[in-house]
Amino acid sequence: MTRSQPTEAAARPARGKWVAVSASPRGIVAATFPVESRGEALRAVGGEGLNEGPLSQRAAGAVAAYCDKRTPLPEFPLDLEGVPEFAAAVLREVARIPLGETRTYGEVAASCGRPGAARAVGNTMARNWLAPFVPCHRVLARGGWGGYGGGRAAVPYKIALLEWESADVPDNVKRAGSGKGSESRRPKPW
Repeated sequence: MTRSQPTEAAARPARGKWVAVSASPRGIVAATFPVESRGEALRAVGGEGLNEGPLSQRAAGAVAAYCDKRTPLPEFPLDLEGVPEFAAAVLREVARIPLGETRTYGEVAASCGRPGAARAVGNTMARNWLAPFVPCHRVLARGGWGGYGGGRAAVPYKIALLEWESADVPDNVKRAGSGKGSESRRPKPW
């Protein structure tokens, strides 16, 4: 998948770290959860050397508020130009999952008109460059946590984010855990 070239970018402090958002005239191009430095955040969204603009400023401020206070993100337009049709449908559908709720990969696939395409949903989520506007951590496997951006080793971060959001996680998924003794090793969301 190729994403659009951003024309503006903004970074804001959040939880002692930095978040960034880049945008084009069509919408959000990329976003980050908190990372260590402003430069790292801007690099992650392809925003180095770009000026701030109204959309990136509002969106970066909203991400910082979400990270600092669990404030639900307002709806922002997403620039999905160049993204294949099904993947774009998946990104739009996942963007609609409210704070505190979850869906399964299969439910997302069915909502996008392709029941049985849960694996394709997972593949799209594995390359998600729009978190937290597309909250892929809220998408779970039917009988377990599923994957997360950094592969199976990153699943504890997915669990920590869902716990931080006070998400309603199905009991069968909670029982699946992320490995023996994982609760004591669980990281903070950031």
